[in-house]
Amino acid sequence: MAYDATATAAQAALADAGLPQPTLLTQPEQVAGGAARLAGATHAAEGPTAATTRLPRTRLTIGSLTAVAVLAAASVGLLLQTVTTADVSTIAARVVGVRLPIGNLALAAAIAATAATAAAQLAPTTWLSPQGLNDPASTRYLLRRSYLAAAAAGLALSGLWGLGTGVGVGWTDPQYLRWALTAAAPVAASGIIIAVASPRLPAARLVDWLPRMRPPVWPIAVAAAGVYLVRAAYTLTFPNDLTGMPGLTAALGAALLGAATAATVTRHLGIRIAVMLILVPGYALVVTVNTIGYLTATYAAALAWWHLAAATHTVREAAPNNPVTRWLTRV
Repeated sequence: MAYDATATAAQAALADAGLPQPTLLTQPEQVAGGAARLAGATHAAEGPTAATTRLPRTRLTIGSLTAVAVLAAASVGLLLQTVTTADVSTIAARVVGVRLPIGNLALAAAIAATAATAAAQLAPTTWLSPQGLNDPASTRYLLRRSYLAAAAAGLALSGLWGLGTGVGVGWTDPQYLRWALTAAAPVAASGIIIAVASPRLPAARLVDWLPRMRPPVWPIAVAAAGVYLVRAAYTLTFPNDLTGMPGLTAALGAALLGAATAATVTRHLGIRIAVMLILVPGYALVVTVNTIGYLTATYAAALAWWHLAAATHTVREAAPNNPVTRWLTRV
């Protein structure tokens, strides 16, 4: 306590109560130093983060590797269908115009970027570490490098998809590249956010966080199959050329797309079922050659929402006491 006029009375009161006498501080810097130590003691020490610990040992499985292959196949399948079913107008063997489903191209680009993200989610494991397995910095290195590489690879693949479409149909149109990059941009932005925030994740949360970053592979595959079936129905290509029932094929494809949309936008089982009960019959009823583009764009937006939600979750886990993340938690 500081020495002042009340010090004598305080000492007498402590003596009457049988308590030890206080230490008298006569220098101002002693008072300031004690206050600083008391204030500092109220802040709990931060625990280990992903930047200062080893990543939990994760063994690669066939299912993990299959996820990347399934997403890549879905993207390539949609791209090939977009090119091969394009309505190409020619005059004297010269291409003068092309009509193709831009929504299919955009979704193919978004799925390609998602495939890169799926590979990034697998990369931060001890089995793939380029550094020593006992190096605690390898976790930060792998998380940051893998997600930054995924963002760059996703944009590069989407750019190739847009340029490749123009080459495939023999017609250069800037909108092919523009829509492909637009669809992949949210995926890449989310990857950059995760790369920056993930090294600050608490070490205790890594085991739960890694599975949370796994893309919804099978809903994406179902959505790609649904879009493929609807396009096949209206272009009379495989498998509709075998069944001869374009209306049924289109309705089935739209129903699959509706179910995939519900499974992608939320993780809550009850909400998924409720949304499916609305979207599955609704999509099957409203699908036409004029509306399928909007339904496809809706799923591309749902996929972008999933990636942004994953990035937001990472930021919340990495900085739970930040005012912005507290606001995101309430939202």
